[in-house]
Amino acid sequence: MIFILCLVKFYGFGYKIIMERLTGLSVLVVEDDRFQRIALIQLLKRAGIKEIMPAEDGEQALELIIQHAFDVVICDLSMPKMDGLALIRRMSECQFKGSILLLSAMEDSLLRSAEKLVSMFNINMIGALSKPMEPAGLQKNLLKHFEQQPQRGHKEFNINLTSEDLDNALAQQQMIPYFQAQVSLADGKLHGFESLVRWQHPKFGVITPDSFIELAEQSGHMTELTELMFCESIEKLNTLPKRYSAVKLAINISPNGLEDNVLQSLLLNLDRKLNDNKQKITIEITEQRAIKNSAMALEVLSRFRMYGFNIAIDDFGIGYSTMEKLSEFPYSELKIDRRFIDKMENDPKVLIIVESCIELAKKLNLKSIAEGVENNKQWRLLKGLGCDYCQGYFVSKPIPSKQIPLQMQSWQKKYSSLMKVTPQRESSIEVKGQYVN
Repeated sequence: MIFILCLVKFYGFGYKIIMERLTGLSVLVVEDDRFQRIALIQLLKRAGIKEIMPAEDGEQALELIIQHAFDVVICDLSMPKMDGLALIRRMSECQFKGSILLLSAMEDSLLRSAEKLVSMFNINMIGALSKPMEPAGLQKNLLKHFEQQPQRGHKEFNINLTSEDLDNALAQQQMIPYFQAQVSLADGKLHGFESLVRWQHPKFGVITPDSFIELAEQSGHMTELTELMFCESIEKLNTLPKRYSAVKLAINISPNGLEDNVLQSLLLNLDRKLNDNKQKITIEITEQRAIKNSAMALEVLSRFRMYGFNIAIDDFGIGYSTMEKLSEFPYSELKIDRRFIDKMENDPKVLIIVESCIELAKKLNLKSIAEGVENNKQWRLLKGLGCDYCQGYFVSKPIPSKQIPLQMQSWQKKYSSLMKVTPQRESSIEVKGQYVN
C-alpha cells in the first residue's frame, strides 16, 4: 500500500499505467544478506513485478544473467566471492543489454565511482542508491529503464562517413554554423555566441560534430573546416540587427591547429578582411587532445592575443588541461566542462570542484564560463558562486543565425520571470559548509 501511495504522489492517478509498465519487468536481485534480499523482493512484488529471481553473490548472478534476459539487475556492491564491481565487468563482457541499479551501505563516493565504472563499460545505469532503500526511490529508478532517449552531445546513431564525403560537404557548403548564446549570470544580458559546426547532410539531416570531427582530424580537413566556420560565422552575425554587432564570437580550434602556420595566417588575415563590426573573437582550445608542441602553441596563442583575440581553455578539468598550461599560456577565459555542471546539484564534491574552478579563474584574472546549464537550480548555484557567464539549453540550444533574434526575446522573458522571484524565495546555496546568496 505504501508503494502505491508513493506512485500516486509522484505520478497522480495515472499510476495504473505506471504499474502496468513495472509489472512486465524481469528483475534479478543480487544481495548477499538474506534479510535485505527478502525485503527487496517484497518491495518489488508490491510494485506488481512478477518475474523476480534472487542471487546471493556475483558468481550466482552471472550464471543467471547468461541463462536469462533480465530487464534490470539490482546489485549490491560488497559481496563475498565475486563482488559487485567484478560483476559489472563480467556483465559487460557478456554484452548485457538491460539496466543496472546499484545498492550499497558504504560511503557515497564509492557509489559514484561504481556508477562511473558502469558508464565506462557501456551498461545502462538507472541509479545508485544508499541502503536502506526507500520504496519511492526504488520505483523512480526502475522507471528510468524505460527512458531510452540519448543524452545531448552523444551520438544518436552510427553513420559511416568517408574522407570523400567530407570533400563533397566542404565543396557544396553543407557545413554550417549553429550559434549557442552565452549570457551574463549577473544580469542575464547577452555576452556572445559560440559557433558550433553542423553538417547539413542531404540524407541524414543535421549531423553534430561527434560524428565527423575525428574523421576531419585524421583526413587533414581541419584547416579548411576551421577557415570555413570562421568566415561563415562572422558573415552570419554581420547580417543580424545592430544590437548583436558588439557581442563576442567564440570559435573552436583543435590543438593540432596550433601547429599549423597556414591556419593562423588565414585567421589573422580573415579577421582583418571580414570582421567589419570588429567583434571580439575568442579562440577556444579544446583540451580533449594533447598539445604536442607546447613551444609552437605558446607562440601561436601569444600572437593571437597580441592581435586582439581572446583565448579560452575549453573543457577545463578533463582531458589534457593542466594547471601548468593555465599558468603558462595566455588564456583570458576558463570554460568549466558540462560534466561538472550536470553533477554539481547532487554531488557535493563536484560542487566544490566547480566552486574551486570559479575561484581559480577569479584569482588568475580570467572570466569563467559554465557549459551545459540546463535548469533553474544550476543557474542559481552558478550565480551564487560568482560565475561570470553560462551557456546551455536553459538559455538556448545551438540554433541557426536566423533564429537568434526570436530566441533572445524568449530568453529575456524567461530571465524577467526569474527576477520576479523574491529574495525570500531564492534558495541559499551550501558550499563547504557556508552559504552564498
